[in-house]
Amino acid sequence: MKYVLFFLFAVIGFCLHGTVLKPVEGKEPVFTADGQGIVFRLDDDEGNSNLRHLDLKTGKVTVLKLEGKAPFRVSDGRIFYFGSGLFPELYELDLKSHSSRKIDLPRPFSGMPFEAERGILIYPSGLTSPPQLFRWKIGDLQVREEKTLPEETLQISPNGNYIVLRTTVGSVPNFKLLEKKSGKVLFQSRKKDGLGCFSPVFSPDSRYLCFVEAGIQPVADLRLLEIKTGKIIRLTTDSADNQSPAFSPDGRFIVFTTWRDNKHLIKILSVPE
Repeated sequence: MKYVLFFLFAVIGFCLHGTVLKPVEGKEPVFTADGQGIVFRLDDDEGNSNLRHLDLKTGKVTVLKLEGKAPFRVSDGRIFYFGSGLFPELYELDLKSHSSRKIDLPRPFSGMPFEAERGILIYPSGLTSPPQLFRWKIGDLQVREEKTLPEETLQISPNGNYIVLRTTVGSVPNFKLLEKKSGKVLFQSRKKDGLGCFSPVFSPDSRYLCFVEAGIQPVADLRLLEIKTGKIIRLTTDSADNQSPAFSPDGRFIVFTTWRDNKHLIKILSVPE
């Protein structure tokens, strides 16, 4: 078998990096820069979203005492997250001090950003469909309108060779993968029912594109597209609600959220070599 599933939430736990980990509840996970930890969100009984850190070596979960959601890591290793609200504010996380700093940008976020190149984030702003895109150089306090990319852009591969555009089949969300230079379509999802295909994310080496294929809730599975061959690997087939995939910095693992027993749980699986 070319790849092995490592489950954080098996009854007896699982081994990762030589350590047996206990079950942890949470969602929207992202690996830390060294690949040895996971930052994730856990909602309390009052609906507040709080961030936590899981040490993959020890299994220890640290409450960061920061209210936020949707953490994401950029290529230089920094982790950002959003506050609450219709147009959530952006924060940069400092794991060493368990603190954060608010980043005041002139245009609010209305969706998840993606990295166009190292240190450059593209993000949607506004309530139009598709939303207007803006370009932000991390560290600056100014943004400018993005005019070189289609408004339907969802992702650009780390090597800059591929681009993912938002599409629909009827009213069902889908996407297509293109060569950025030639515009050649390499793959197009055509889900006609359910919640469609969404949340595409590239592996760090741009070899793979992982995405969610969702049927009627609560069934959503992860798919892995090998870009050069067009081969699709079914990463999950367990009839659960599996979402929010994110690659480890070395591209060897994918962390994601699953819904089981009325809880959001985190799982990790390995990527085919």
